[in-house]
Amino acid sequence: MTLIQQANKLWDPQLNMNTSYLLAQGVRVIIFPIGDLFNSTYEDINRISGTNSFPTDLDIEEIQLTPNNFLDAQLSLSKPLNNSNI
Repeated sequence: MTLIQQANKLWDPQLNMNTSYLLAQGVRVIIFPIGDLFNSTYEDINRISGTNSFPTDLDIEEIQLTPNNFLDAQLSLSKPLNNSNI
């Protein structure tokens, strides 16, 4: 391959694909006490308004920090506008 052909290859567009897969088991969990925070407040609002508009049976939420089954795929297409290697 000549130097001219190599220079022309550097000017062509490039297509790149990057993938990663994450399987997390036994990871950290954040316990968010949404029921403890809002149940009593919603009970008071329902009592004052005379309606049952707000739920009073909210549970404690456990939120996992990392996804259990996660596929990340990135596809990028690039074309140099000015390539100083040429």
